[in-house]
Amino acid sequence: MKLHSKQLGAIGVLRVAAYLMSQGLSVFAELGDLSRVDLIVLFENRPIKIQVKTRNLKEGKISVDSRKSGPGYHYRYKPEDVDVFAIYIPQRDLILFLNVHRVLKAKGTTVIRVVQPKNRQVKGVHWFENYLEFKQALRDHTQSTRPGDAEGKEMIQTTTSIRRSASES
Repeated sequence: MKLHSKQLGAIGVLRVAAYLMSQGLSVFAELGDLSRVDLIVLFENRPIKIQVKTRNLKEGKISVDSRKSGPGYHYRYKPEDVDVFAIYIPQRDLILFLNVHRVLKAKGTTVIRVVQPKNRQVKGVHWFENYLEFKQALRDHTQSTRPGDAEGKEMIQTTTSIRRSASES
């Protein structure tokens, strides 16, 4: 049975939400498909904006685009729009998590390999195994924190090197 692209997208959002909930995270969904965010997850009590894309496996790979389009509109994502792209691959029931900066750095399309290419190329290939962990996608992401609002792991400790004279040592 062939599903409409909106149905496939909804299945992807539900699959990603179910996975994140199974990891003990609180997940919130947008109603209406009008924003640039499909899900918001509370991670360590901070909101993380997730854009879900459902992509079909073609020739052993998927492509992740930094654009959103539909009837009468085209939009290129910006770093402030989303924190993580979650990619659902229905043929493998596989979810990949990419940091927004990883996707935007490609300035167009990021290609991720799920199956070994026929020419056995390995150099420069982005393998799906590197994108399976939600927490990994967050490691390179830093939310802006105003001075005085940092707490716990957000706090940065700075040290000043003090030069001691030989008599003090």
